[in-house]
Amino acid sequence: MRYLSVICTVLASLPGAAAQDAKTLLVNHPLNNDPVRIVKVMKGTTEVKSDGTQFPNKSAWRAVIDGAEDDWLKNVSLVIENVSPKKIAYINVQSILYDTAKWREEKRNSIGTTFNRVGLRPEIALYSYPLGHRLHPDTGPAFELAPGQTFALPLEDPDYYPNLKSSIEETEGSMSSATVSIGAIGEIFFEDRTQWQPGNYLRADLDKPGHWIIISSEEWAGKKGQETNP
Repeated sequence: MRYLSVICTVLASLPGAAAQDAKTLLVNHPLNNDPVRIVKVMKGTTEVKSDGTQFPNKSAWRAVIDGAEDDWLKNVSLVIENVSPKKIAYINVQSILYDTAKWREEKRNSIGTTFNRVGLRPEIALYSYPLGHRLHPDTGPAFELAPGQTFALPLEDPDYYPNLKSSIEETEGSMSSATVSIGAIGEIFFEDRTQWQPGNYLRADLDKPGHWIIISSEEWAGKKGQETNP
């Protein structure tokens, strides 16, 4: 997936879980000056509490979940708050799955990834780079998250989960082999068609379809939109 590298940038600073057989959920938080917050993490209707681990970058959160529940990844949601002055039109979230809390020390590869989204990307975002090929538009209803509002978005698309489970069972034997999930917000599009990825605000390069230009937060906050077409 295109934006999994966003999550990978924080992995080196995340220690493994102390309990060898526990399920571990790691979440990379937006920074204080970012346009969104992860206000809490939910497992179904139950809030998942941090285990209190302090991380060097102060933007990561961890919970250790006891037990050997096979489908522990289902219904894990990030509750996202819009703290920007603009309406949000699209959000995606992602996570990387490992089969051991010592994945870093043992230099283990991931065993799967999850992805979910809500809303529709703008037309200007539906092009590959550098060839500029038009991508398939998103399906589903439009979405709007106004400033100050929150939305709970599951880390995994429930329609895709059976495929993920089947893939992991084929290679690892059981879905319970996924003992670590490292999740984050991947990207956000706003009503004015600007974009945010962790660490960067972007606007579309109208001369190069599919290319995005990093802009300052000040420029982003004063921008009214780049084009009139949807």
